[in-house]
Amino acid sequence: MVSTLRMVSASNAVGPVEIDQSNGGASQGDGALLTIGGSTATEGWAPPPPSEIVYYLGGHRSQLVTDVGVDDEASAASPATFTVYADNTAMAASGLVASGDAPNSWMPSAHRNRSKRR
Repeated sequence: MVSTLRMVSASNAVGPVEIDQSNGGASQGDGALLTIGGSTATEGWAPPPPSEIVYYLGGHRSQLVTDVGVDDEASAASPATFTVYADNTAMAASGLVASGDAPNSWMPSAHRNRSKRR
């Protein structure tokens, strides 16, 4: 799970990026259970846009399988786009995703060293 790896950097619109919970507000640990399209998730992150999370994978991963979506507690008027980068090359993009939409499962192409989610 990517959320178990150490982040190189992380930024988002409000407070710290919360791991394995939604982004509740300005304080660490103030989030709730992740819920996307009515489905709960025990692992991942839900930073409010604009956000960027960077991991250095050091060539130890060749594949990423993930579900992306906007947490159900987000405003319906705040759609987001998810993009996965590897070595500064966009490997996959979600298109607009809104609160209440079902999780979107995808497997971007193989990558080498870096992965970003914005």
